Amino acid sequence: PPGLPGGDSHESALFELDNVSSFPVTIDRIDLAFASVGLTDLGIEIWSLPGTLGAAMTSALSAWTLEGKTVFRGASGGPGIADDVGICLTQGVHTTMTAQTRCCIYVAVTSGNGQLSSTTTPMYTVYSSAYVVVHAGGYGARYPFGTPFWYRQANVVVHYTIGAPAGAVLQRNQASASLDL
Repeated sequence: PPGLPGGDSHESALFELDNVSSFPVTIDRIDLAFASVGLTDLGIEIWSLPGTLGAAMTSALSAWTLEGKTVFRGASGGPGIADDVGICLTQGVHTTMTAQTRCCIYVAVTSGNGQLSSTTTPMYTVYSSAYVVVHAGGYGARYPFGTPFWYRQANVVVHYTIGAPAGAVLQRNQASASLDL
């Protein structure tokens, strides 16, 4: 079947975000890069769980929080172009991270004929980083929360704000930034 290791037609990825700063960080949104150009009408879900990627791999579905879901109307830009899928995370349960904490993110295409653009990266290898948030290597998993596929790292852009969603900005010259992965 088409796709990456495991060949699941509803592509997904599980990865870890680390707040390595001494400030709270709010994940505002996560843009997703899809494997093909021109995809439309894709069901998308973003889930979160506080803690490490290793712990997330054994957590029951009931421990996870659905942060948002939508139908992405596209058209997707394809590999290397992360699309804003329209899920705002600023009021999320686990997407405001206190200093020195971790949050696991599970992104999934839940319906439609499309896959996320991803690469293979060994688990816990730092895939890319920014001053505040580190994006660690992850897994793929059959939706919803099925058997993991070793290793899969989604190509995403993580938008974040330094401070809590109430508007506290702790870094004057860089109130928000994005982390291209």
